[in-house]
Order: sequence, then structure tokens, then C-alpha cells
Amino acid sequence: MLIPTLAYQATLVVAILATMGALYVVLDRASRPGGRPLLLLLGGSLVWLVVTFVYTVSFSFEVALIASKLTYIGIAFVPIGWFLFALEYTGRDHWIRTPLLAVLFLEGLVVNALVWVRTDLIWTSVERTGATGTGSEIIEFGAWGVGFFAHAAFAYLILFVGAALVLKGLFGASTAHRGQVVSMLVAVVFPTVGNAAYLALSAAGILALDLTPIMFAVSAVAIVVGAYRYSLVDDSPLAAEVGLGEREDPAFLVDDTDTLVALNVPAAAVLGVDADQAPGSDVEDAFEEQSSLQDRYDRNPEAAEGLVLDDPLTGTDYVVNVERVDAPGAAHGGTLFVLDPQQ
Repeated sequence: MLIPTLAYQATLVVAILATMGALYVVLDRASRPGGRPLLLLLGGSLVWLVVTFVYTVSFSFEVALIASKLTYIGIAFVPIGWFLFALEYTGRDHWIRTPLLAVLFLEGLVVNALVWVRTDLIWTSVERTGATGTGSEIIEFGAWGVGFFAHAAFAYLILFVGAALVLKGLFGASTAHRGQVVSMLVAVVFPTVGNAAYLALSAAGILALDLTPIMFAVSAVAIVVGAYRYSLVDDSPLAAEVGLGEREDPAFLVDDTDTLVALNVPAAAVLGVDADQAPGSDVEDAFEEQSSLQDRYDRNPEAAEGLVLDDPLTGTDYVVNVERVDAPGAAHGGTLFVLDPQQ
């Protein structure tokens, strides 16, 4: 038992460090689409991992029990973060309204309250084993209670709904990068498989070590890699449909709410904005350095057709081409601006 426990602890440490690194990356980009749900997902995963590690190294029954109860912060709120990210990623952020948020977070708070005030609804019994050692060696939990199963059903529901929406949006986009597909498949498969494996093996008495927090950490890191390596977050279904990263000429996409959804690096140079920070900004801010474009856009986005813009750094002149864009699963349509170098 010593070797598996040590290997599990080492894996937890690696997962904690990876999650902290991912959290650092997302903190700097929290205002982007999907950023806040990712913070919830990563923050919940980090708490879950840390208290699980404390449980495995604790020689105190009381400390081990407290750590076990604190894991429900992650158990309850990590699926919520994943679900909210799925909604934003698939362009369904209009679903994220007060009634939905109230249901999601109320369920999480109720489960965490039950862990402390009605422990029997989570575990039918909690006893000292009388043995010496750490974590599972000194504490024995009875069968899972009705509260646990109610939460598990709720968590699986939002996980599967989120997974279905993500996969539908991903494979429905004609220009999705292979890296995006791999990242999101990892993000979808790992937590559900890990949790299902733990529940099945634990019920059979084969495995006492919970794989779920590690699997959710893998999922969260996969999303972050996809988000900032393959433009997973920046590429909403609308942006994924046009594949800005595959274009050499300057190109940028504005949705019907007058928000700059995505742009490539050449377009950022022409607009005079930061390519990392500009997505999600209002067109008034994004077009500030190109007042003629702002004037045409204010009249009608299509009025920018044929406008000549110059790159303030190179002096290159570009002719603006305008194209209407719609995508399956996107909450809004948009306008694609492609800048052709003037001959």
C-alpha cells in the first residue's frame, strides 16, 4: 500500500503545481470569454487537490476528517465551472443568467452545508479504524448517503450537457484546429472517466484513492493549453468558423454586439492594439487608432467595404473587405473584416 500511496501523493503534487501554473495564466486573461469560469474550475480543482493531499499525509483523525469535508468545495464547484465554461465556449453565454446561476451555486452551497451539519446524508457513517497511519488508514467511511447520490446525479447532468454542447460546437466548426479538438476531448473525457472509475472501483473495494481531482486538473490544464496555444477560448464558434489564425493578411471579427471577438497579429498591428488583450473589447476601443474605420462602422459595418487603412508601423495601405459571418451554436452573428494589401 505504501508504494501506491507515495505514487498518488507525487501525482497530487505534480497536479497541484500544474494547476497553479494554469491558474496564473488565466488570472492574467480573466476578462476574456471563458476566463471567469476557468478561474472557478481551476480554483476549485486546486482546493480539491490540496486538501486531498492533506488527507493522504495526515496522521490525525480530526485533520483527515476536516480535509475530507473540504474536498466538497472542489467536488461541488468544479463541475459548475466546467459547465459555465462550456456555455461560454459554445456561444451560449446568454444562458448564463441569474436563475441558472442561482440553481447552480445554491446546489453547491447546500451540498457543502450538508457535509458539515448532516454528514450522514453524505456518508452513512464515519469511524476511527484504530489503526496507525494516514488518511484512509485511520478513517473509515460508510456507504455514500442520499445527499451524495443527489449531488452526483446533478454533477453528471451538467457535465454531460456541457460535454455535449462543446463537442457539438467543436465538430460543427469547419475550421477547428486539431489541437483544439484534442484539448477539448481530453477536457471532456478525463474527469468523467476518472470519476466513474473511482466510483466503480471504490464501491468494489479495489481502490480507496480518489482519481477525480487529478482528472479534473488534467481537464483544466488541457483547456488552458487549448485556450492560449490553439485559441480555444478566443475562438468562439463564430471565430472558429472563419479561422483567423490560418490567414496571413490582417483580419478581425466583430460580432453583432459590437465586440471584437478575435483578430490575428497582423490586424492587431494595423489597429494599433495588443493582440492578446484586444479580444473582448468594444469596437470604440479597438478602432480608436483608426478613426475612419470607426466612422464607417458607426453608420453600418458594411459601409467599411473599400475603405483604405494604413499600417502605422510599416506604412502599408490595405483595402477593407467586409463579409457577413454566422456559425452553428453561436449566440450572435458577426462581421469579418479582411484587409488586402493595396498593390
